[in-house]
Amino acid sequence: VVSAARLHDLYQTERASAGRVGSNLLLNLERLIQERLDALQVLAALGSGPAPEPLEAQYRHAQAFVWTFGSHVLLADMQRRMVFNTRVPLGSALPAVPVPEGRSAWDAVLATLQPAVGDVVQGAVAGAPIVTLAVPIVQDARVSGLLLNTLETAELQRYVDSWQLPPHVSLTLRDGTGWVLVHRGPSPGQAATGPAVQPLYRKAVARTPWSLEVAFDPSSLRGALLREVGQLVAGLALAVALVTYFARRAGQRLQRAVASLADEQAPHAGGPKPGELREVALARQRLHALTTQRTSAVEQARSSERRLLQLLRDFREPVWISMNRHIEFANAAAQRLAGANEATMRGRSILDFVEAASVERVRGLLDRVRAGEVDLLFEDIVFPMASPQARSLRVTGAVLELPEGQANLTIARDISELRLARNARERANRELLALVVRLNTAEEAERSRIARELHDDLQQHLGVITLEQERAASALPADTPAALAALARARDMTAASIESVRRIVRSLRPQALDELGLAAALDCLVHEFGKRHALQTECELIGPEGADAMLPEEAASSLYRIGQEALNNVHKHARASFVHVGLDLSRPGRATLFVVDDGVGIGAPAPLGEGAFGIRGMRERVRALGGTLEIGPEPGGGTRLEARVAWPVV
Repeated sequence: VVSAARLHDLYQTERASAGRVGSNLLLNLERLIQERLDALQVLAALGSGPAPEPLEAQYRHAQAFVWTFGSHVLLADMQRRMVFNTRVPLGSALPAVPVPEGRSAWDAVLATLQPAVGDVVQGAVAGAPIVTLAVPIVQDARVSGLLLNTLETAELQRYVDSWQLPPHVSLTLRDGTGWVLVHRGPSPGQAATGPAVQPLYRKAVARTPWSLEVAFDPSSLRGALLREVGQLVAGLALAVALVTYFARRAGQRLQRAVASLADEQAPHAGGPKPGELREVALARQRLHALTTQRTSAVEQARSSERRLLQLLRDFREPVWISMNRHIEFANAAAQRLAGANEATMRGRSILDFVEAASVERVRGLLDRVRAGEVDLLFEDIVFPMASPQARSLRVTGAVLELPEGQANLTIARDISELRLARNARERANRELLALVVRLNTAEEAERSRIARELHDDLQQHLGVITLEQERAASALPADTPAALAALARARDMTAASIESVRRIVRSLRPQALDELGLAAALDCLVHEFGKRHALQTECELIGPEGADAMLPEEAASSLYRIGQEALNNVHKHARASFVHVGLDLSRPGRATLFVVDDGVGIGAPAPLGEGAFGIRGMRERVRALGGTLEIGPEPGGGTRLEARVAWPVV
């Protein structure tokens, strides 16, 4: 009941979370469209009015738009002929503007004289599916042409892919004809294995003919239900184990007193009998002395046997003595282990008290104990007469020489609780590694979020400011040199700010890592590091081209962060002049990142002092992936770092 209630709460929470994700994405898409339309209107104003700017200046401003927003701009006349397209140099031969099957942004602008967004169409110059954002260019109170922003559907897909989505949520962005512009999750129109994916809502994107669909797959919560049931079963098993353990401890009694047995004194031998020869009397006295000594020795042996048996009875671990494989003695702990008293066990084999499925395995282990092997592990043995719970025993043996003959002493130590503790520790280690993975994933997600906010908000505002500065510079008369100089300085500061924002975005979440893969991202990182710190650098990929595409996302992200931290350490501590970075992907399912410098070097192995948080972080990242990290001196001088990770190959 508790598990069902918790699962219901989890279901409602995940549905609400999916709805919030869809609403946030819808708002961001609308903001993306609005910002581009606003910037297009600024560009259109430069070509409107009684004194429009020359075509070359309009083309240059359009290239600034491309530099800011990452998508191209074209200018077309009223006959749908392209005047210029930023994808090709100015003056190139260009085709006509293509007409979509659904809503045409061109027709919507001419009908309303307002900015408009159209449905998907195959780009004549781009050669890929695009959607168009259009604004009119007005001269003498009439439309003289249209300025269009061609946005590739692949760019929209990358934008949506940068969002962190729960695995059970799918998003689909469609145009007015039903064409799928963007999709995240199972294939559109197909349900995942299990119950059908449940749609949450379908909402229209403002100022466009598009619609955003958000769907939710309740079958993804099956794992949560299994975890709830597993936790309940584990809790019951732990409670039973604890009760059994303390009951056994409470039933143990220690007997410490060992009775001392008094040696029987031998009768005093008299002198010779009357009339007995002296030689006969001496022989009789010797025979009596030998008999007394033998009787005393036998009694001492029996006394030692009784003391040994008493000690074994008081021993807290299970002990039994067998002759010819039949039990002759079993202490209280052995009786509790077998679930029978000593009278029942005497004359029988210990195998009679083991479940049938384990008899042959236990017989083989006991034969090894009798052969002289010690400290053998008997795992998962059930004594059904005592308890259905499987036990793990550590067994050792010895050979005893008794008056009755040779016997085998067997001592068993119940290590079930120790194994439970060991399993608990291993489970805790696995949970710790899982926590490290979740922390790294959360850190990368937060970095991506901050980078996305900087790119989508601050950088685009700076781009619009640049366009406004260009427009202001064009509007100022030439006889205001002071104002023009101040405006030029403002443009330079804005460009520097845009470059700073780009550098911060790349350091938070490099775009090359998502778009080009780990090898290209490392190459960019190493090149920028060498340029920034005036060092000679080299980046090498070992293995087939494109092998980094097979890297799991967690491994690629962690190896990139390790390389970033390693280069940071080189800058801080190495005093190096050359750095070599390599990525070895020559073996399937294996990746090795190595960073080598020619600096002052370090000891072997690398020390972990109070301030070595960077090395600790690298070790934790590699350990969370099941890999290894080695840092040590490089032969000939310098330092070498190697991080190795592996993943299953399907």
